[in-house]
Amino acid sequence: MSITKQVSIFIAEDHLISRMGLKMLLQQTGTFTVVGEAEDGESAVQQILELKPEVVMMDLEMPKMGGVEATAILKKQLPEAKVLVFTSIDDDASIFAALKAGADGYCLKTISGEMLAIAIQSVLSGAAWLDPGIANKVLRAQASPQVEDKPNLSDSKLKLLKLIEESKSIDEIAAEFNVTDALAKGLLSELLLQLRGRSDEIDSSTANKIQLGTSIRPGDTVVGHYRIDEKIDEGGMGCVYRATHVLLDRRVAIKTLHEYAVSGELDRERFRTEAKAMAALIHPNLVTIFDYGLLNDTVPYLVMEYIDGKSLANLLISGEHLSTESIISIFAQVCDALQAVHNSGIVHRDLKPSNIMLIKRDDDSYTVKLVDFGIAKILTGSSVQLTGTGETIGTPLFMSPEQCKGAAVNHRSDLYSLGCTMYTAFTGTPPFVGSSAVETYMMHVSRAPEIEPLKACRVPRKIISLVLSLMEKSPEKRPASATEVRQALLKA
Repeated sequence: MSITKQVSIFIAEDHLISRMGLKMLLQQTGTFTVVGEAEDGESAVQQILELKPEVVMMDLEMPKMGGVEATAILKKQLPEAKVLVFTSIDDDASIFAALKAGADGYCLKTISGEMLAIAIQSVLSGAAWLDPGIANKVLRAQASPQVEDKPNLSDSKLKLLKLIEESKSIDEIAAEFNVTDALAKGLLSELLLQLRGRSDEIDSSTANKIQLGTSIRPGDTVVGHYRIDEKIDEGGMGCVYRATHVLLDRRVAIKTLHEYAVSGELDRERFRTEAKAMAALIHPNLVTIFDYGLLNDTVPYLVMEYIDGKSLANLLISGEHLSTESIISIFAQVCDALQAVHNSGIVHRDLKPSNIMLIKRDDDSYTVKLVDFGIAKILTGSSVQLTGTGETIGTPLFMSPEQCKGAAVNHRSDLYSLGCTMYTAFTGTPPFVGSSAVETYMMHVSRAPEIEPLKACRVPRKIISLVLSLMEKSPEKRPASATEVRQALLKA
């Protein structure tokens, strides 16, 4: 006989009858256990901090301390607890105040027992939850000129609110958007962050893990014989330094990665295996890796060829015009590099304009160097994790649908990213740009790329067909290999 895990609930409600009715409603499910209750806000906060329940049912109007203030205190001191507002108050000001205080959901006391169970399970799973009546209120507030300081909600967020208003479940919402449950939950959580007025919030546990090796300074000598000359880049994956091998007088680039990438022995072994495989790749269109290891046994580093050039991303940003012939030449070389990577059993996982380095030749053409191949696998293994804010490890503008969904990827995932990158090179704009990372993921999963921008840039018909074939949602419908793409490019 299976045993269902009991979810611990705390009730903060000043009306005895309401408190008894809610307690009875919860315990009838057989899933929820009420571990404490309080009739005023101060007492509620004290008990909750001691008992640490999984879910707090929070009324808004209580003696001594209101529910909004209590919620703000709890979310600061006990962020892991889920706070679900349970109230009869449905005015716009109260709704937004509670959400801004950090409430994970907001429901009215008219809610049915079945919907209440759904609400609790929803916030426990990391998704936001709004009462259908509250969704209606938010939609009305969005349309009202009298409501100030409203979040700027995109069309997809407004559609999401409409679906919530219609009492759609997570499964039904996912089906409406043609995405996975994980992406639907991510969109819900993102909506709640916007309603709270904290759309730029990131997962604090992730932020605390990010250490970029900022203790390395120009003039330092690392790994025995590399003198740091300057920091040339810093981003989400780590730092890049220009350095000199003091014995060989050779200029190199050193990339340090997050310490948490190799936090255990299995991670360290995986890093060594992947870095060794990458270092064995020798190709004129791949950056050469000379050395790898762990600084102070904690910070992963790679020593690689220093490239005196600019990225395709910087070239596009600068507004420099690239002819169709130049773009074809650049991507034919990218295909050669990708094929070498794929032949070695490595999937790049992060192909994008900023990872395509260009070295200008005397005849104004370019030599391509593909960088950061395999780095994403070193950092994440074989899966992509969705964080609390709906973000994934990777670059949303160029990620394949299977990457966006956290599914297994193969070399055809790189080909999809190649299609997105080619689209960007021709038009100057990525094919899918949502108002947030999650919305961009959803567009990759469910929306076809617009053809008109390609036509407007007078991209040859055969290349348009090639780009669209690379961006097929199903990996099996994409070209079979990078070599096949190269051949198609040169015939266009």
